[in-house]
Amino acid sequence: MQDLEIGDEVYAAVPYYACGAASECALLPSDWVARKPKRLSHEAAASLPYSSSVVWNALVLQASLNESKTLGKRWTLRNTTFN
Repeated sequence: MQDLEIGDEVYAAVPYYACGAASECALLPSDWVARKPKRLSHEAAASLPYSSSVVWNALVLQASLNESKTLGKRWTLRNTTFN
């Protein structure tokens, strides 16, 4: 359980199959919720779980990167922007 208080700004990764995923309000398990980074707008924070999963899919599933292929190597994601 996270240390969240009433009134904290949060974002969540709601699976497409969850009832009410497009609702204005939803009751979610706490592990689906994270505190919104202060620098980010609500729109930017809302995109984090989904854009991250797209990147993970591209690197791990499509490019087949794994621990044995990347051990001791560094990766840089270019053209990322935070306003």
